[in-house]
Amino acid sequence: WPSAPYRGEGWAGDELYQGAGVNWSTAPESLIFFPWQKEQGKRKLSIHLIPFSYPGAPPQTMEIVLNEVYVVGVYSLREEWQVVESVLPDAALRPGLNRLTLRFSRQAIPREALPADTAIGSTGAYAPLDIEINSHADFSFITVGFGDDVQDASAHRRGFNVAVLNPQSGEVLDKKGFDTAANPYEAQALRDYIAQIPAGQIVLISSKGADAAAFLSEGFAALGGSAALPGVPYSLIGVKGAAPQSAPERFGEAYLRLGKSPDTRSLSAAVDWVEIKAE
Repeated sequence: WPSAPYRGEGWAGDELYQGAGVNWSTAPESLIFFPWQKEQGKRKLSIHLIPFSYPGAPPQTMEIVLNEVYVVGVYSLREEWQVVESVLPDAALRPGLNRLTLRFSRQAIPREALPADTAIGSTGAYAPLDIEINSHADFSFITVGFGDDVQDASAHRRGFNVAVLNPQSGEVLDKKGFDTAANPYEAQALRDYIAQIPAGQIVLISSKGADAAAFLSEGFAALGGSAALPGVPYSLIGVKGAAPQSAPERFGEAYLRLGKSPDTRSLSAAVDWVEIKAE
Protein backbone atom coordinates (compact mmCIF):
# COMPACT_ATOMS: atom_id res chain seq x y z
CA TRP A 1 0.00 0.00 0.00
CA PRO A 2 1.10 3.65 -0.28
CA SER A 3 2.87 4.10 3.03
CA ALA A 4 2.43 7.83 3.75
CA PRO A 5 -0.97 7.55 5.51
CA TYR A 6 0.38 4.81 7.79
CA ARG A 7 3.71 6.36 8.76
CA GLY A 8 3.94 8.29 12.01
CA GLU A 9 6.94 10.06 13.49
CA GLY A 10 10.49 8.90 12.97
CA TRP A 11 10.57 8.29 9.21
CA ALA A 12 12.31 9.97 6.29
CA GLY A 13 10.52 10.41 2.97
CA ASP A 14 10.38 8.05 0.00
CA GLU A 15 13.73 7.29 -1.66
CA LEU A 16 15.62 4.57 -3.50
CA TYR A 17 18.21 2.39 -1.76
CA GLN A 18 19.87 -0.62 -3.38
CA GLY A 19 17.17 -0.62 -6.02
CA ALA A 20 14.27 -0.67 -3.53
CA GLY A 21 11.83 2.09 -2.64
CA VAL A 22 12.40 2.65 1.08
CA ASN A 23 11.79 4.87 4.07
CA TRP A 24 14.64 5.23 6.56
CA SER A 25 14.04 5.15 10.28
CA THR A 26 15.62 8.40 11.49
CA ALA A 27 14.68 8.43 15.18
CA PRO A 28 15.04 6.11 18.19
CA GLU A 29 11.37 5.21 17.68
CA SER A 30 9.55 5.02 14.35
CA LEU A 31 5.77 4.66 14.33
CA ILE A 32 3.38 2.75 12.07
CA PHE A 33 -0.41 3.05 12.30
CA PHE A 34 -2.94 0.57 10.94
CA PRO A 35 -6.70 -0.07 11.33
CA TRP A 36 -8.25 -3.21 12.86
CA GLN A 37 -11.72 -4.49 13.70
CA LYS A 38 -12.45 -7.15 16.34
CA GLU A 39 -13.99 -9.62 13.93
CA GLN A 40 -10.75 -9.70 11.92
CA GLY A 41 -8.88 -11.68 14.58
CA LYS A 42 -5.13 -11.87 15.01
CA ARG A 43 -2.81 -10.41 12.36
CA LYS A 44 0.48 -11.52 10.83
CA LEU A 45 3.10 -8.75 10.62
CA SER A 46 5.92 -8.90 8.04
CA ILE A 47 8.59 -6.20 7.62
CA HIS A 48 11.17 -6.22 4.81
CA LEU A 49 14.15 -4.14 5.92
CA ILE A 50 17.92 -3.74 6.09
CA PRO A 51 19.87 -2.05 8.90
CA PHE A 52 22.26 0.82 8.24
CA SER A 53 25.71 -0.79 8.27
CA TYR A 54 29.20 0.65 8.41
CA PRO A 55 32.69 -0.60 9.34
CA GLY A 56 32.83 -1.53 13.01
CA ALA A 57 29.08 -1.20 13.52
CA PRO A 58 27.73 -3.04 16.60
CA PRO A 59 24.86 -5.50 16.07
CA GLN A 60 21.50 -3.91 15.37
CA THR A 61 18.34 -5.07 17.13
CA MET A 62 14.74 -4.02 16.63
CA GLU A 63 12.05 -4.17 19.31
CA ILE A 64 8.44 -4.08 18.11
CA VAL A 65 5.83 -2.77 20.56
CA LEU A 66 2.09 -2.85 19.86
CA ASN A 67 -0.10 -0.08 21.26
CA GLU A 68 2.66 1.07 23.65
CA VAL A 69 2.16 -1.95 25.96
CA TYR A 70 2.52 -5.31 24.25
CA VAL A 71 6.07 -6.29 23.27
CA VAL A 72 5.73 -8.26 20.05
CA GLY A 73 9.39 -9.28 20.10
CA VAL A 74 13.03 -8.23 19.93
CA TYR A 75 14.84 -9.21 16.73
CA SER A 76 18.52 -9.33 15.82
CA LEU A 77 19.07 -7.92 12.34
CA ARG A 78 21.63 -9.19 9.85
CA GLU A 79 23.59 -6.82 7.64
CA GLU A 80 21.45 -7.72 4.63
CA TRP A 81 17.85 -7.58 3.45
CA GLN A 82 15.55 -9.74 5.56
CA VAL A 83 11.91 -10.26 6.44
CA VAL A 84 10.97 -10.05 10.12
CA GLU A 85 7.70 -11.84 10.87
CA SER A 86 5.52 -11.76 13.98
CA VAL A 87 1.98 -12.47 15.10
CA LEU A 88 -0.12 -9.64 16.53
CA PRO A 89 -2.60 -11.33 18.90
CA ASP A 90 -6.17 -10.08 18.85
CA ALA A 91 -6.03 -9.62 22.65
CA ALA A 92 -3.43 -6.86 22.17
CA LEU A 93 -5.24 -5.20 19.25
CA ARG A 94 -7.96 -2.62 19.64
CA PRO A 95 -10.83 -1.55 17.38
CA GLY A 96 -9.92 1.40 15.22
CA LEU A 97 -6.39 2.66 14.79
CA ASN A 98 -3.50 0.62 16.22
CA ARG A 99 0.06 1.74 16.79
CA LEU A 100 3.29 -0.16 16.14
CA THR A 101 6.52 1.24 17.55
CA LEU A 102 9.83 0.12 16.07
CA ARG A 103 12.71 0.69 18.49
CA PHE A 104 16.23 0.24 17.16
CA SER A 105 19.27 -0.30 19.35
CA ARG A 106 21.54 2.09 17.44
CA GLN A 107 21.64 4.98 15.00
CA ALA A 108 24.54 6.45 13.06
CA ILE A 109 25.17 9.40 10.75
CA PRO A 110 26.54 8.27 7.36
CA ARG A 111 28.82 11.31 7.02
CA GLU A 112 30.50 10.38 10.31
CA ALA A 113 30.36 6.58 10.09
CA LEU A 114 31.17 5.75 6.46
CA PRO A 115 34.73 5.91 5.14
CA ALA A 116 35.41 8.83 2.81
CA ASP A 117 35.93 8.15 -0.90
CA THR A 118 38.73 10.56 -1.81
CA ALA A 119 40.89 8.71 -4.37
CA ILE A 120 40.84 10.49 -7.74
CA GLY A 121 40.57 7.34 -9.80
CA SER A 122 43.96 5.71 -10.28
CA THR A 123 45.83 9.00 -10.63
CA GLY A 124 47.48 8.59 -7.21
CA ALA A 125 45.98 11.90 -6.05
CA TYR A 126 43.28 12.43 -3.43
CA ALA A 127 40.55 15.03 -3.02
CA PRO A 128 41.38 17.21 0.01
CA LEU A 129 37.72 18.36 0.32
CA ASP A 130 34.34 17.16 -0.85
CA ILE A 131 33.94 17.61 -4.61
CA GLU A 132 30.63 17.39 -6.44
CA ILE A 133 29.97 17.91 -10.16
CA ASN A 134 26.60 17.77 -11.88
CA SER A 135 26.56 18.55 -15.59
CA HIS A 136 23.35 18.92 -17.59
CA ALA A 137 21.95 20.47 -20.74
CA ASP A 138 20.56 23.29 -18.58
CA PHE A 139 23.16 23.78 -15.85
CA SER A 140 26.73 23.22 -14.69
CA PHE A 141 27.27 22.79 -10.96
CA ILE A 142 30.71 22.38 -9.41
CA THR A 143 30.99 22.61 -5.63
CA VAL A 144 34.00 22.15 -3.36
CA GLY A 145 33.63 21.66 0.39
CA PHE A 146 30.52 20.96 2.43
CA GLY A 147 27.85 22.76 4.42
CA ASP A 148 28.69 26.32 5.41
CA ASP A 149 32.15 26.02 3.84
CA VAL A 150 31.04 25.02 0.34
CA GLN A 151 32.57 26.92 -2.59
CA ASP A 152 30.82 27.48 -5.93
CA ALA A 153 33.51 26.54 -8.44
CA SER A 154 31.55 26.80 -11.69
CA ALA A 155 31.48 29.81 -14.00
CA HIS A 156 28.02 28.55 -15.11
CA ARG A 157 28.71 29.30 -18.78
CA ARG A 158 27.38 27.42 -21.76
CA GLY A 159 30.05 25.08 -23.08
CA PHE A 160 32.72 23.84 -20.67
CA ASN A 161 33.43 25.12 -17.17
CA VAL A 162 36.83 24.55 -15.54
CA ALA A 163 37.89 24.86 -11.90
CA VAL A 164 41.49 24.52 -10.68
CA LEU A 165 42.10 23.41 -7.09
CA ASN A 166 45.10 23.46 -4.80
CA PRO A 167 45.78 19.72 -4.32
CA GLN A 168 46.68 20.16 -0.63
CA SER A 169 44.06 22.59 0.67
CA GLY A 170 41.28 22.28 -1.90
CA GLU A 171 41.25 26.07 -2.37
CA VAL A 172 39.68 27.12 -5.66
CA LEU A 173 42.59 28.81 -7.43
CA ASP A 174 40.67 29.73 -10.58
CA LYS A 175 37.42 29.06 -12.40
CA LYS A 176 36.65 29.88 -15.99
CA GLY A 177 34.04 29.10 -18.65
CA PHE A 178 34.47 28.54 -22.38
CA ASP A 179 31.54 28.75 -24.82
CA THR A 180 32.68 25.86 -26.99
CA ALA A 181 29.20 25.75 -28.53
CA ALA A 182 29.80 29.14 -30.16
CA ASN A 183 32.97 28.94 -32.26
CA PRO A 184 36.36 27.19 -32.65
CA TYR A 185 38.19 30.08 -30.99
CA GLU A 186 36.56 29.28 -27.65
CA ALA A 187 37.56 25.62 -28.08
CA GLN A 188 41.16 26.66 -28.73
CA ALA A 189 41.07 28.97 -25.72
CA LEU A 190 40.00 26.01 -23.58
CA ARG A 191 42.89 23.90 -24.88
CA ASP A 192 45.36 26.74 -24.27
CA TYR A 193 44.02 27.26 -20.75
CA ILE A 194 44.44 23.60 -19.82
CA ALA A 195 47.96 23.55 -21.30
CA GLN A 196 49.19 26.27 -18.92
CA ILE A 197 47.85 24.64 -15.71
CA PRO A 198 50.79 23.38 -13.58
CA ALA A 199 51.23 19.63 -13.25
CA GLY A 200 49.70 18.06 -10.16
CA GLN A 201 46.83 20.51 -9.70
CA ILE A 202 43.31 19.12 -9.44
CA VAL A 203 41.14 20.20 -12.38
CA LEU A 204 37.36 19.89 -12.49
CA ILE A 205 35.45 19.94 -15.78
CA SER A 206 31.69 20.38 -16.23
CA SER A 207 29.74 20.91 -19.44
CA LYS A 208 26.54 22.89 -19.89
CA GLY A 209 24.30 22.64 -22.93
CA ALA A 210 23.34 19.88 -25.33
CA ASP A 211 25.64 21.44 -27.95
CA ALA A 212 28.56 22.12 -25.57
CA ALA A 213 30.95 20.04 -27.70
CA ALA A 214 29.99 21.58 -31.06
CA PHE A 215 33.53 22.88 -31.60
CA LEU A 216 35.40 20.51 -29.28
CA SER A 217 36.16 17.10 -30.72
CA GLU A 218 38.95 15.96 -28.39
CA GLY A 219 38.79 14.87 -24.79
CA PHE A 220 40.81 15.72 -21.69
CA ALA A 221 43.68 13.22 -21.78
CA ALA A 222 46.04 15.83 -20.28
CA LEU A 223 43.92 15.73 -17.13
CA GLY A 224 43.57 11.95 -16.90
CA GLY A 225 40.44 11.75 -19.05
CA SER A 226 39.81 10.09 -22.39
CA ALA A 227 41.60 11.18 -25.54
CA ALA A 228 38.29 11.44 -27.39
CA LEU A 229 35.38 13.24 -25.76
CA PRO A 230 32.89 10.46 -24.91
CA GLY A 231 29.87 12.76 -25.10
CA VAL A 232 27.93 15.43 -23.26
CA PRO A 233 26.79 16.26 -20.66
CA TYR A 234 30.28 15.58 -19.34
CA SER A 235 32.02 15.73 -15.94
CA LEU A 236 35.63 15.06 -14.93
CA ILE A 237 37.61 15.13 -11.69
CA GLY A 238 41.12 15.21 -13.11
CA VAL A 239 44.74 15.91 -12.28
CA LYS A 240 47.01 17.82 -14.64
CA GLY A 241 49.60 15.44 -16.05
CA ALA A 242 47.83 12.23 -14.96
CA ALA A 243 47.84 9.24 -17.30
CA PRO A 244 44.97 9.18 -19.81
CA GLN A 245 41.83 7.39 -18.55
CA SER A 246 43.09 7.31 -14.97
CA ALA A 247 40.69 9.96 -13.64
CA PRO A 248 36.94 9.55 -12.99
CA GLU A 249 34.78 10.95 -15.80
CA ARG A 250 31.10 10.61 -16.67
CA PHE A 251 28.92 11.52 -19.61
CA GLY A 252 25.18 11.34 -20.15
CA GLU A 253 24.16 11.10 -16.49
CA ALA A 254 27.22 13.20 -15.67
CA TYR A 255 27.27 13.23 -11.86
CA LEU A 256 30.51 12.81 -9.90
CA ARG A 257 31.24 13.04 -6.20
CA LEU A 258 34.30 12.46 -4.00
CA GLY A 259 34.69 12.92 -0.25
CA LYS A 260 32.56 12.01 2.73
CA SER A 261 28.92 11.03 2.48
CA PRO A 262 26.69 14.12 2.28
CA ASP A 263 24.03 12.38 4.39
CA THR A 264 23.86 13.88 7.90
CA ARG A 265 20.71 12.07 9.06
CA SER A 266 20.74 9.60 11.95
CA LEU A 267 19.82 6.26 10.36
CA SER A 268 18.75 2.97 11.91
CA ALA A 269 17.28 0.86 9.12
CA ALA A 270 15.67 1.15 5.70
CA VAL A 271 12.19 -0.38 5.40
CA ASP A 272 11.09 -1.55 1.96
CA TRP A 273 7.59 -2.75 2.84
CA VAL A 274 5.30 -3.65 5.73
CA GLU A 275 2.48 -6.17 5.41
CA ILE A 276 -0.26 -6.80 7.99
CA LYS A 277 -2.73 -9.53 7.02
CA ALA A 278 -4.84 -12.35 8.43
CA GLU A 279 -2.84 -15.10 10.14
